[in-house]
Amino acid sequence: MLIKPTTDLSLPWIDYSTMSAVNTCPRWGIINSWHGKKLPSGNASVLPLEAGRATHYVFAACRFFDLLEHTAPTDKGDKINTYAAKLFNNAEYPDRWSQALYYFDSTEDAETRCMQMCLNLLETSGYHDDPSDNRRTQANLESAAIGYVQRYPLGRFIPICNDDATQIGIEVPFDVTLHDHSNEPLVRFIGRVDAVCLDTLRPSDTTPEVHENKTGSRIDTVWSNSFDTSNQVTGYCVAMSVILGIPIRNVIMWGVQIPVPKSSSYSDGIMRYPTTRNENSFYEWQTWVRHTLGVILLYEDNPTDAPMYTHSCNRYFRSCAFIPLCCEGAEQRKHIFDNEMVTQRWSPLAETIDP
Repeated sequence: MLIKPTTDLSLPWIDYSTMSAVNTCPRWGIINSWHGKKLPSGNASVLPLEAGRATHYVFAACRFFDLLEHTAPTDKGDKINTYAAKLFNNAEYPDRWSQALYYFDSTEDAETRCMQMCLNLLETSGYHDDPSDNRRTQANLESAAIGYVQRYPLGRFIPICNDDATQIGIEVPFDVTLHDHSNEPLVRFIGRVDAVCLDTLRPSDTTPEVHENKTGSRIDTVWSNSFDTSNQVTGYCVAMSVILGIPIRNVIMWGVQIPVPKSSSYSDGIMRYPTTRNENSFYEWQTWVRHTLGVILLYEDNPTDAPMYTHSCNRYFRSCAFIPLCCEGAEQRKHIFDNEMVTQRWSPLAETIDP
């Protein structure tokens, strides 16, 4: 498989979430993620995902804090702030990043300034408590954010930023094209990497590393070990290697437990886990991608007949929204797909391009 920067935006695209969904359940993955079809009654938000998105503002804010601390107040700094404003500002809070910068410019120590920025951005994230979930509350997200900032080594991992600030290593979008061995383009592989950073404790090593943040209800060695083989992480290394033109093999996974553990543990709910990739990892990733694309190709024209994997009908501790569809016969399933479902496919590059 050949992988190159994308030049043809008319090609169909796929991301890790879509490939993961197809392998979780081909019927659900191809209908929901590849075609972007939803049942009108099945669009309720998934709180673990919503909480994760809100907390990612904290992770990004810590990295912007470090990058601005290491950047002179020049045009480059202005471009970094413009990029940050594009990521953080929303319709409800159009000056959200400017408010955060108020705390950055204060006279407090670095940790306090960063903490105030993070809590302000979390408060204006649009996340709201759900009465049915007493774990992922705003208060618990704030406690996790405080613990993360206290444990995060400010000043150590600096996001990459070229001289003209056109390549900033925070919420890094990528768009590469996968080709077959005869150089025919197959599909675009797109996504966003949480961060691409340099480690200041290794000043002689100028090769960046991928940083990825996760939230979860339990952050321990079982959680961390899964990333030694994670295709998501491998795919991010592949994409960043293509974008930057240098091999990217090292990864740091950051885990934050929500809610914060009540009793002290060796990680206190915050974990930094380094892992790496080798040639065999990239071979396994390509095998997985080829398999997934094969399943999509086989069923994309008749997705309601794709295999139904019933081990995943209770994802995120709730019933799959497609159970009513899957309980119908083949003809009725197709009728529902063609006439009753709405198209709503979210792209991880929605803020940068319209794929």
